[in-house]
Amino acid sequence: MAKANKKIKYEVLNIMAAIELKQEMDLKHISEVIKGAEYKPESFEGLIYRPPWSYAVVVLRKDGKAICTNVKSMEEVEKVFGGFIEELKRAGVLKERKTCPSCGAILEEEDLVCLECGYVFPPPK
Repeated sequence: MAKANKKIKYEVLNIMAAIELKQEMDLKHISEVIKGAEYKPESFEGLIYRPPWSYAVVVLRKDGKAICTNVKSMEEVEKVFGGFIEELKRAGVLKERKTCPSCGAILEEEDLVCLECGYVFPPPK
């Protein structure tokens, strides 16, 4: 097996990250209420969001899955996804969801245990 050459320099040019919002999305409506969002179903099935302050691109599918690309750091990924989620909340498109206080995973309202980390919610009173 060949050894890695420690003199090779590399540069991160692009990171791609994904999230799942766990709800159906009305892409046409979102494109009408969020600045920087574009939906042209005749040419592409996803909504494209370009934040005005970044070169990043978010692609959102109808099933709530989204990817963020054209970013160079995880901090930028968090800023782009965080800003996009805030835009969705302000527009009234994203439902408030129950989240795990231990790991932050998005859960269904009736979940009593977080499947991501095993956190057990106290029983309802």
